[in-house]
Amino acid sequence: MDSSLLDQIRHLCRDRAAYEHLKAILVQQERVHQLSWEERYEKLMSDQSSDTPTSNIFSNIIAREKALAQLANAIQGTLSLNSVLQMAVQIARKLLEVDRVAIFRRYADGRGEYTIDAITSGLTSLAHMPERQLLLVRHMIESIDTDNSSQTIESISDFGFSSHIVTLFEQVGISSYAANNIYAGQEVWGTLVAFHGGIYRSWSESDRTSLSLIATQIGIAISLNNLRLQSQELTDDLQALQTELDNLQQTVAELAEQEFKSTITSEITPSAEQMTEPTPDNIATEIIHAPT
Repeated sequence: MDSSLLDQIRHLCRDRAAYEHLKAILVQQERVHQLSWEERYEKLMSDQSSDTPTSNIFSNIIAREKALAQLANAIQGTLSLNSVLQMAVQIARKLLEVDRVAIFRRYADGRGEYTIDAITSGLTSLAHMPERQLLLVRHMIESIDTDNSSQTIESISDFGFSSHIVTLFEQVGISSYAANNIYAGQEVWGTLVAFHGGIYRSWSESDRTSLSLIATQIGIAISLNNLRLQSQELTDDLQALQTELDNLQQTVAELAEQEFKSTITSEITPSAEQMTEPTPDNIATEIIHAPT
């Protein structure tokens, strides 16, 4: 595991529990990553006697690992969350060779929201289809179970969707899709969906693994972003408390100074009055020297 990433997380986490929680997510990601390599290796061994060239399998492995490494570097860098999400959908679209990849935000109250998409040349972004976008968001949020992390639909027309939904997909240019939930910690943050517009698309185990790995990377990016925001809020709160403390100390110092001056004044005033108080000798002297 990258020590620089762990150092960054340790710096951002408020306490040991938060650090261990996010570290567990990273460990889980590495395990999934390792499983993806094992899956590709097993496929390579089973395909040795088939017509699939070995070089193509290795090319797919290298392409996926390079793409995931590129995304991981972006997450650890200084890019904004929106930039990381944009990079993630672009990488997923190229890696899976699909027409469109989109991210849909899911809220605790059941509402959903389109976040971003990457499209192939000639298509229209969902951002420019507000009415269809809303209908598609509603369908994706309602149809994907939060208890299941992934879903694949190889044929929209054969899956049993209503004619209204089938028409919606046809208008957007979708014939099949694969979806994977995005987790920020233990909560479902949203859904990453790869859409295909061809006549038929069989989603392989490798496709689903790639989509899952990218969704995991996105979840880590969101968790890190949340930690950065919390860290900034704590920093702002500490600065505000320090300012209040400085002001309080200044007020206490001013009050102490005023009290000190008041005490000195009260001690000097009686002494002056005693020095000017008339005595019998002073009165007699004043009478003798008084003008006649």
